[in-house]
This record gives sequence, structure tokens and C-alpha cells, in this order.
Amino acid sequence: MALLVTAVGLAAQDSPKRIFADLAKVKGVTSTYISGDMMKYTIAGGISKRAGLSKFFVNGSNLNIQEIKAEGLDLFTADTAEGVKNLRNGIKEIMKKNGKELTVLMEVNEDGNHVRIMSPEAVKDGVIHDLIIETSEEDNQLTIVYLYGEITL
Repeated sequence: MALLVTAVGLAAQDSPKRIFADLAKVKGVTSTYISGDMMKYTIAGGISKRAGLSKFFVNGSNLNIQEIKAEGLDLFTADTAEGVKNLRNGIKEIMKKNGKELTVLMEVNEDGNHVRIMSPEAVKDGVIHDLIIETSEEDNQLTIVYLYGEITL
């Protein structure tokens, strides 16, 4: 059983889309991975329209998500100042190594709480390739959600 788990873990890290997989090894960071196959059974995997969750209201404008083709999701959390610093530095290094620059699509700041929605690629023809959602409180709590796949607006 341990051999199977190890083989599956190595295969997941070799995926070209799981660019943040190594962040799971960062001190002070907790990680979760959800495969594309599992995503098919989640809201992001296609039931959002049936559940009425495909429309959002942002800054006076309706944002309507037409389709999400999720290939997977990585979730990372840190709840200490050291963990937050390590996680932020890890993301910066990975983005630099991959020649990517994050484009901020939306940002909200309120009383030390921050939410940023970003993409490592420009939005083209109403399609976002990969989405990064970052939430933080002060300097001691950070959550990163990396949804890779296509999101059609």
C-alpha cells in the first residue's frame, strides 16, 4: 500500500500543471491536492450552474462563469508568521523559475484581511487559464488556492 501511495504522489508531482506541488514540503505549510478526476464531482467540476453558483456580482458588474474545466486543485495554508513568509517566498521562486508573472484580476482589502484573485496567464477571449486565490489575515495567516484548468467567462 505504501508503495502505491508513493507512486501516485510522484506521478502527481511530475504533472506540468502542478507547479506548486513542492510547496507541500515547505516548513509551516499544510497542503491538500484534489485531482481533476475528483474535481468532476465538485462545484468547480461542473455542477455550478445546476446549483445556481455561476453568477457573481463584482464592483457593480455581473461576472458570469460559463464553464470550468478543472484539471486539479492545490490548497496551501500557513498560520504562523514563519510559515506565511516561507509560503510567499516559495511561490515567488516557483513563478520566477517558470517565467510567469501573476496578473491580479481582483483585490479586496479590509481591516488587515486581504483577498486577491490572480492568474499566471493573461485572460484571452474570455478564458482564464489557471486561477490563484490568496486570502490572508495580517501577517500570520495565508491560504493559497491554485485551480488549474480553463475557466470560461
